[in-house]
Amino acid sequence: MSELKPCPFCGKTPRLSAKGGIVCCSNLLCDIFSLHVGIEAWNTRPNDAKYEELLMAVARKFPNESRHETALRYITEAESRDYGTASEVCKQSSEGEE
Repeated sequence: MSELKPCPFCGKTPRLSAKGGIVCCSNLLCDIFSLHVGIEAWNTRPNDAKYEELLMAVARKFPNESRHETALRYITEAESRDYGTASEVCKQSSEGEE
């Protein structure tokens, strides 16, 4: 059996079911705790390098959060700010350069 990768959502160690071949996250608070998948599916991560780059961009984590949770927090907070539509932002930016 190949080594199991950590949970892609919280980074915790996964657990293998007693029946074998089925993996799930061991963190009760994880978004995918109830998801049970095969080992190959668990270990398959598209764009692993890009995801790792994103997680490593998180310089400081919030207390009791994984890097994933903190990155998600930053993204959610940034997207919740109302900057208007893309065209409005571009127009405001070009007006500021004059």
